Amino acid sequence: SPADEAALWRELQNMAPAMSAMTLRASTLMTEEQQGLLNHQVEDALAKLGWMGALMVLLLASSFAIGARQTQVERERMRQELEHDRMLEAHAKADAANAGKTQFLANMSHELRTPLNGMLGMLSLLEATPVNAQQDDYIQTANRSAKHLLSLLNDILDASALEAGKMTLKPESTFLPALVTDVHALMRPVALEKRLVLNVRQDPALPRWVMADGTRVKQIMLNLVSNALKFSEQGTVLLEVWP
Repeated sequence: SPADEAALWRELQNMAPAMSAMTLRASTLMTEEQQGLLNHQVEDALAKLGWMGALMVLLLASSFAIGARQTQVERERMRQELEHDRMLEAHAKADAANAGKTQFLANMSHELRTPLNGMLGMLSLLEATPVNAQQDDYIQTANRSAKHLLSLLNDILDASALEAGKMTLKPESTFLPALVTDVHALMRPVALEKRLVLNVRQDPALPRWVMADGTRVKQIMLNLVSNALKFSEQGTVLLEVWP
């Protein structure tokens, strides 16, 4: 009825301020909630940006470290390559110098053997002429010394051949007592010069003939006796030979 409608209208008008206040409050709450959500999203975004920035810094630092390490490794590799090249060059120079030394020794030994053989020939001719006992002893001493010098030259040639990888043995039937006698005859002047006594003792069971490289066996005995005389100041040097 009109009366009820008027009463309802008045009641609604009375409720208007409360409805406005409620609407305002709801709007305010919704705005605050949206602002809080926005702030939270902003904070999350800033945190993520911070983590991403830290990761970028870490990646950049790692990239610089890896680059520096690679540069260091490359420098070290180049240094090692240069060092290796220098070592190869030094080794090649050493080989060339060694080969030159070996060739020089071989050439000099051959050159010295020619006049030495001529000296031995002249001594042999001189030995065939009439001489007294003292002169014959001088000739024999000079002959043994020349043969010993020839033996030393042969040692130099053997050393050169050994360095060149051409050392060979030539076994043949060898009269062993003659080798021992030759060693004694060659070394006796050295012993007399140092006022030493050089004796030789051969075992009765020593075979007279053996298959061996006589030159090498003789060189071994000469080296042993030579060292014994060299490092002996007085007394007797005894060369014992047994099977």
